[in-house]
Amino acid sequence: MKQMIYRAAGLLTGVVMLCTIAGCGKDKNGEGKIRVIENSMAETTEESIQEVDVKPGVMGEEFATDSVTATMDSVCMPAYTFKDNDKELSILFFQLTVTNHSDEALPLNFLSQSFSVQADGEAFAGITLRGPRFILLQFGEGAEAFADNIQPEETRQGYVCVEVPADFEHVKLMYYPNAGLIDWSQAFSFEMDRSDIQPAPDPVTPY
Repeated sequence: MKQMIYRAAGLLTGVVMLCTIAGCGKDKNGEGKIRVIENSMAETTEESIQEVDVKPGVMGEEFATDSVTATMDSVCMPAYTFKDNDKELSILFFQLTVTNHSDEALPLNFLSQSFSVQADGEAFAGITLRGPRFILLQFGEGAEAFADNIQPEETRQGYVCVEVPADFEHVKLMYYPNAGLIDWSQAFSFEMDRSDIQPAPDPVTPY
């Protein structure tokens, strides 16, 4: 029964994530931008499409929007793989430090649509309900999985679990810091080759 729930949640998340990305390109000034649908479940109109300013993110360097300051601290990959719908998957753990400067609580869970994933150039539903469980197994009881909202002026460091095809060679993680505040106007792109990702330490609890 649990496996069925996980698969259903993963499928739902995949639909949301894949529908979020509407296209990419450059504006007339040559700046990288993409267009995303604010509400993927609604009828698409010009009013529902939002231009997104995409900036390259650098691992270990702080970046900011008007509402959020964040650092992508590190990324690692355990040797563990698993099958889902006959696809062999690997997992990546991105460690983030986030400060919420808005006056609203900031969600950063798998439903917040704060992340989208591309593996070898193709959109992939990499953020699922399984993530918090993998974080618990890998890093133990005290590991932060952003299950609770980040409160105004609170700083929190934790992990985001990303699922990718086991044979991937290149991965891109798009992070929309203000997505939990219903704003996808700014994004940061983190791209890396498989060879650049460090192996994860032994898990606290075997997978």
